[in-house]
Amino acid sequence: MIEISQARFDTPADLLQQCRDSLDRSFAKKGSGFPELPAREALWTEAEKIGRELRQHYEHLVVIGTGGSSLGGQVIAAQRPGSRLRFLENVDALAVSRVMHGLEAKRTAFVMISKSGGTIETLAGIDYLREFLARQGVDLKRQSHALTESPDNSLGRWAQQNKVPLTIIPRDVGGRYSVLSPVGMIPAAFDGADVKSFRAGAAWALEQKDLVANLMAQSVLSFERQEWITYFWIYDSLARVLGCWIQQLWGESLGKKTGFDGQPARRASTPMAGLGTVDQHSMLQQLADNVVRDKLIVFVRSKAAEGGHQPLEQPEFTECDSLRGHSIGELLKAEAVATEEALHRQSVSTLTLTVDSFDDRNLGAFFMTLQLWVGALGEHLGLDPYDQPGVELGKILTKEYLKKR
Repeated sequence: MIEISQARFDTPADLLQQCRDSLDRSFAKKGSGFPELPAREALWTEAEKIGRELRQHYEHLVVIGTGGSSLGGQVIAAQRPGSRLRFLENVDALAVSRVMHGLEAKRTAFVMISKSGGTIETLAGIDYLREFLARQGVDLKRQSHALTESPDNSLGRWAQQNKVPLTIIPRDVGGRYSVLSPVGMIPAAFDGADVKSFRAGAAWALEQKDLVANLMAQSVLSFERQEWITYFWIYDSLARVLGCWIQQLWGESLGKKTGFDGQPARRASTPMAGLGTVDQHSMLQQLADNVVRDKLIVFVRSKAAEGGHQPLEQPEFTECDSLRGHSIGELLKAEAVATEEALHRQSVSTLTLTVDSFDDRNLGAFFMTLQLWVGALGEHLGLDPYDQPGVELGKILTKEYLKKR
């Protein structure tokens, strides 16, 4: 399902064992409940039931949330042609009207997601959307479902006071690790996804300890080479939103000021993401010719995207003569292989991950694999991959600024 198909650096046996030990320790850490999700059958049953029931009554579903409450669902939606999911995540003056454009309000369900129950962007989205719909004679509360970690926070109390159905998010599953909980699976079920396949893929990933340990070790070796950018180059059209999901998972989990011991934390890389052949025309020049070799390029390739059964028979452009008899997927594969090889020859560090496809099962496996990689890497580096203290000051200053206006 997922494999390291190209690793340019050998992994020392002692480092690999250290990474396995860190992975084992990370399973037992407080706040790391996400590896237990595949075994929590009630959560999967509940998520599937809620999603299916909402679909019986509504044509579309708008997810109101941000960051980990939204990005995983967006990846799932991007994977499905004709998705009926939309997302209200960013606060700007046009966000509500844009997300509702073309939708029949009375035929639209709304799922509000905030792990803490106090995320101002999410609560503001609810309030502005409520007033927007009220002007159309639609009561938001009657078409809504809320998800949060406690009934005793702002969103939880609002839901109970207004008789909005409420689903509790497990406290030990952080927001950016929550896509395989009801946070991601309720929207997935609404959109017709096979929730059981997501669960099976996640369970498969939990058994791949050698794969995860190898990924961790490649990251550690990259940091030792002073490569402070990890660039996930995804050769699949899911890349734009999948890259955003990876960036949050990696950046919020590993970018820490202090470690477990209170001392300055070990440095981890900054994540970036690119889209296949598109970013060969935007980022490749910088990656290939930059004087400083400070990046690890992680190629993510999909066998399904590189397939296809419709070869080009009669090209009209001379530039396409070499494609005669080949599918467009074969062109994608050739460009991925060539780009990786070109960077390697120019002494740019690379690693290639191959997935069979990004269907429900494999996407579940990919989500869990990345979460295990990042969570256990944080443990290995001696820092907490489940908190995010660096974002709190910005929240405080935002509220202070609004009070002064």
